Amino acid sequence: MRRALVFASFLLLSISALAHPEVKVKLPKDGDFSWFVSTKWPTSPVSNTNKFDAKSMVPLEAKGDARLFILDAKTGNLAVKPMSELSIGLWVVSETDFNTIEQVKVAVSAGAGPLEAGAVSLKDAAAERTEPLDPSAKGEATFWYVKTGEVNVTVKYRADGKTAEPVRQVFSLLPTRDEPIPILNVAVAGGTSVKTEKAADAPAAGEKKEDKPEKAKDEKARESGPPAFVNSLIGIAVLGGLGYAGFRYYQGNKSKVDNILKQAGVPTAGTSPDPGAGAVPSTANRAEPMQPIILSGAT
Repeated sequence: MRRALVFASFLLLSISALAHPEVKVKLPKDGDFSWFVSTKWPTSPVSNTNKFDAKSMVPLEAKGDARLFILDAKTGNLAVKPMSELSIGLWVVSETDFNTIEQVKVAVSAGAGPLEAGAVSLKDAAAERTEPLDPSAKGEATFWYVKTGEVNVTVKYRADGKTAEPVRQVFSLLPTRDEPIPILNVAVAGGTSVKTEKAADAPAAGEKKEDKPEKAKDEKARESGPPAFVNSLIGIAVLGGLGYAGFRYYQGNKSKVDNILKQAGVPTAGTSPDPGAGAVPSTANRAEPMQPIILSGAT
């Protein structure tokens, strides 16, 4: 009886192991690695990733075209292998297996700014995908899980109110890069660019740019100083004070001031201008004395 129970337990464990097989993954180096399984080649960011634990064991679920993706967060590269090629056992991952880039950006410029609208296509060894461009994208299209090697980029857009000739460029994506997210730059001719804040502040042709810092400085100075009518009242008060002080001085030194004014030829109160030596009084307007009237025959 005891032997039968032991055999049954062993059988159940064996069935359970077969139902949930696992593959041990040996990474090429220590680092920040995670993994996920996808039945289709992903074209958008995958959020349900798993961190490798101390055992580095991955459940083996070979379902159709499912693939195992292993991401190196430091380099932005992934190693990818179909689950059908993994048997119960060990996968020794090498550096050359990391031949897929998690994220690639294509930046499209038109003149002085990013392209306002259009469509960007990217074709790698795995697939071809297209991303639209609108003003909110600011000329950038993002592509996920791109194979390293040669990629073809095509930009479709409109210029002068009609469909322009598509711009095509070929790039080479390397597994070793300075940045985890490579940026591919494409320039188009005749397209409409997004109006950036910097471009909006620039003066138009023939227009003199206003010196905004100086104007703002003057306005700030005016705002921080007293109002104009207060300045006027202060000026009137100062002038009135000076006038009153002068009047008080004149009252206390009247004779001295009059003498100084007389010497300067300025008439003062109670005096009239001197006609000057040798002046002859005018008789042109003097009235003649009344003459008596004598009547003939009067005694």
